[in-house]
Amino acid sequence: MSYLRRNKSRGSEDVVGLAGWLFTDLLLGLALIFLATASFQVFGNKDGALCTDYEKTYYSTPLLKEYQNASDASQNIANDLDSFAKDANLIEPLVAVGLYWGNYSTAETPQQGQIRAWDFYNKGLRLVDSENFPELPGYKSDLSKNMRFLGESSSRRSLNSVRVELYFIYDKCKVASPTTT
Repeated sequence: MSYLRRNKSRGSEDVVGLAGWLFTDLLLGLALIFLATASFQVFGNKDGALCTDYEKTYYSTPLLKEYQNASDASQNIANDLDSFAKDANLIEPLVAVGLYWGNYSTAETPQQGQIRAWDFYNKGLRLVDSENFPELPGYKSDLSKNMRFLGESSSRRSLNSVRVELYFIYDKCKVASPTTT
C-alpha cells in the first residue's frame, strides 16, 4: 500500500509544477508582446496623420523688404525667401503677386520710379530666381503675371532703393491619412 501512496503524491507534484511553468510562460509571452508593440511604433506628425494630398493655398501675409540696388537683391533674395518660408511654415512656396515700389525724386515723374523698379526686377531678382520672378514682356505691358511696378516719392529712402512686397501661394495639406503601426 505504501507504493500506491507514493504514486499519488508524485502525480500531484507534477500538476503543481506544470501550473507554475504555465504561469511563467504566460507572463513571458505577455512581456514579449508588450515589448514588440512598444518598440515598433510609427511616429507621424503632431496630429497623428500623414498628408497624402496637397493643394496650393494663398498666404495673406507678405514678405516686406527694401533693397538698396539690384546687386543687394541678388545677394539676399534667396536667403530672404527661405527664412520667410521657414518662419511661416510654408511648404513649397511660390511668389503669386509682387509689388515693387521704385523711389523717385520730387524733380522726376512717378514713371521714373516704375522704371527703376522694373530695372531692379530684371537685373536683380529675375536673374537669381527665374521660377519666382519670370521674364516679363515689358513694364508698359499689362501681361506682367501679377507683378506690378509702382513709383514712390520719399525723401527717407535712397533714390535707387526699391521696396518689395511679395505674396505667396504654398502647399497645404488637403487630405490626411492616419498613421499606421
